[in-house]
This record gives sequence, C-alpha cells and structure tokens, in this order.
Amino acid sequence: MKKILCIALILFGCIGVFAQEKTIEQSEFDAVYKNSLGKWGGKYRMTLTTQSSVEGRPQTDYSSKTTMEFALPTGSRTIYENSFGAKSTKTEKIRIGDKTYTRKEGEALMEESSEAKSQPKDKSTSVEGDSQVEYKFLGSEKFNNQTANIYAKIAETKRIHPANNKETLSVATTKYWFGDGGIILKSDMEMKSRTGEAIHYSRVTQIWESDPNIKIEAPDLSQIK
Repeated sequence: MKKILCIALILFGCIGVFAQEKTIEQSEFDAVYKNSLGKWGGKYRMTLTTQSSVEGRPQTDYSSKTTMEFALPTGSRTIYENSFGAKSTKTEKIRIGDKTYTRKEGEALMEESSEAKSQPKDKSTSVEGDSQVEYKFLGSEKFNNQTANIYAKIAETKRIHPANNKETLSVATTKYWFGDGGIILKSDMEMKSRTGEAIHYSRVTQIWESDPNIKIEAPDLSQIK
C-alpha cells in the first residue's frame, strides 16, 4: 500500500510540473528576455561551453570552454580553452582599464596594442530559407539555490545554399532560466541539422553566477615579453 501511495505521489508531482508547460506568444518571451539584459554587474562569472560533432566523423569533434570573470568597473579575465580532434589550446586574457594582457599556453605574457584593429571582411554567403519558431513557458525549478522560471524557444529551419543548391534542415531548442528579478541564470541550446547525408549536432550552454571572491589584478610587468 505504501509503495502504491509513493508511486501516486510521484505521478501527481510529474503531472503538476507538466501542467505548468504552455505555449506563449513571442512578445511575452521577448519581454522577459529583454528585462534580463544588463542586470549582471559587480563581481560575477559567465561560463560558456560549446560542443560540435558530425555523425560518423569523430576526428572533427570540437569543444570549447570560455570562462569570463568580471570585477566591474575595474577589469575582467577570460580563459579560453578549445579542442579539435586530438589538438587543444588555452589562452588567458586580462583586461585592466584600457590595457589588455594575453598569455597563450606555453608562451610568454604579452601586452596587446591599443591600436584599433581592422574589422574582418564579411565572407559569409547569403542563404535563402524559412523557419518556424515556437515559444513555451516550461514552469519553474530550483537552480543555484533560487527559484528559476524556465522558457524555451524551438526553431525549425530550412535553408537552401545558393552555391550548391543543397538543403539544410535544422531543429534548435534553446532553454532559458530566469531567476529573482528576471535576471538570466542559464541558457542551453541543442541543435540537430542535416545537409544531404551529413548529420550535425551542436550544443551551447551559458551559466551566470555571482562570486564576491573574484579578484582581478594587473599581471607582473616583468613577465611581459
């Protein structure tokens, strides 16, 4: 009898969670998302991870992790790590005021020039296509010790590449976690696309968190190359 009661409670709990899910208008999602912008300040960290793979081609697997720490308004630190197949690299960048210092793995620390860098030329090729987008409210759950409201954006896209007339079909689902006051805590995008026989998977996750212990200082100038 106790087992039946426990199972019933679990089922009712699940039903309660799914009952919160509902389709919403884009305007409702946009209002929530725009309200979250610019709320992070002071000392906080943003971690961005990416994964990319093509089915049947493990040698082209790619992943990266970018950790950005901010101690506003004085400075920021970025650590970028990536791997492609068996090769990996790591770069650290520290920005203090108008000065930027960079250290690549295995190399000496360098101070970047303050000269304006030329913008790269846009080599992208226009792609014709159409998409259908759906927005949902998925309910709420605990995330980093606070209650977060979860939204989702589901985009189904069909593109035709003019250069080779190949068609790409993709489905991307992005979930967003918004915490107290509407501040964004996390976003997670998963996408599957197909071009001909090639199937591509990718995932991009961002997590924001406050950390009063973040301390960013200018590096020892004697180390600069």
